[in-house]
Amino acid sequence: QSILRGLAMDLLDGAHDTAQLRRAWDSLEPTERAIPELAIHAAQRLSLLGGDVALARAWLLPVWEQWGQLGDLARGRLVRALESGLSQIDGAWLARIEAAHQAQPRDALLQYLAGMACLQRQLWGKAQQMLAQAAQGLQDTGLHRNAWRALAELAERRGEPEAAQQAYRRAAAP
Repeated sequence: QSILRGLAMDLLDGAHDTAQLRRAWDSLEPTERAIPELAIHAAQRLSLLGGDVALARAWLLPVWEQWGQLGDLARGRLVRALESGLSQIDGAWLARIEAAHQAQPRDALLQYLAGMACLQRQLWGKAQQMLAQAAQGLQDTGLHRNAWRALAELAERRGEPEAAQQAYRRAAAP
């Protein structure tokens, strides 16, 4: 299994443009495309190559639907992959994120993703609330920093320089 996964990763990494990556993805067996690690990697590679964000989300949908069965590392990687395309997110994905967050309101990764989606939609108050909650519980260092950085920017937007500076300090803390 891990040898096949490694070969599939190499195939995806060998793609130097979006057309090659799509061909590589399409050449994988459906069971391989269903492996969360591969789907996330393919979506991130597509994003890196400047590919279609909607296509990347389509590749991620089967992984998203397994949220409850994923480990923390895979869930964090999925959140990162989805976050990279939040500026172009559609209503269906917003509804999925919101429904997942409502079903698991204490899940820091879902709070973070929902908060960042609200930030993209310029729903400042809702974004601030969700990101503040997420920042308290996020175990992923990079996402934790991103949450505090976003909170700092929101504080600047509200004209609260002390709160912004405190949030920037939290973002920079180890």
